[in-house]
Amino acid sequence: MTGNTQRREARGARKGRGFGSGLRAAVALAGMLVAAASAVANEGWLTSYEEAMEAAREQEKPVLTIFTGSDWCPHCRTLEEKVLDTETFRAWAEGRIVLLMIDLPQQGISAEERARRSRVCITYGVRTFPSAVLIGPDGTRITSQAGYTGQPADDWVAALDGHLPAPGTAATSVVASADAPPLKLTSGNARPRR
Repeated sequence: MTGNTQRREARGARKGRGFGSGLRAAVALAGMLVAAASAVANEGWLTSYEEAMEAAREQEKPVLTIFTGSDWCPHCRTLEEKVLDTETFRAWAEGRIVLLMIDLPQQGISAEERARRSRVCITYGVRTFPSAVLIGPDGTRITSQAGYTGQPADDWVAALDGHLPAPGTAATSVVASADAPPLKLTSGNARPRR
């Protein structure tokens, strides 16, 4: 590269110009988002509703479904950091529930996958992100909580713990009726932007 070319590129980079630098930044950001989503999925979280329900029926355990928007919802990221990524949560969840993450990012998934995930949101009436829905192996909602306002992991887990079936009993025995009020921990109202 000549000295003039190097100076022009350096000037462009300082001024935020240059297609190459913007593209590199976008690719790096996309890579970080994919890595973050993959990390959650690799730590025992399923990402397919059908697979989670099959596991729930086989293991006779309820499914804890977290509805999130990984690339647009700050409260979702806070829930992951302060609750879902903690040892308290992992110890509570292990052997008791099947974990399912339904992520509806603004970018990075196909229209077909977005429609599949959206159908799960519609099925369980999810309109707030993040939301947690505890689902029995038969697909019936046991309880739910919408939003997240910063509760410590111990408190968040304790609120769900009372809705789990006793060890050794079928998870469907605690399924709430359709008239039963859902568990309300927060009044979060974050919604995806269009």
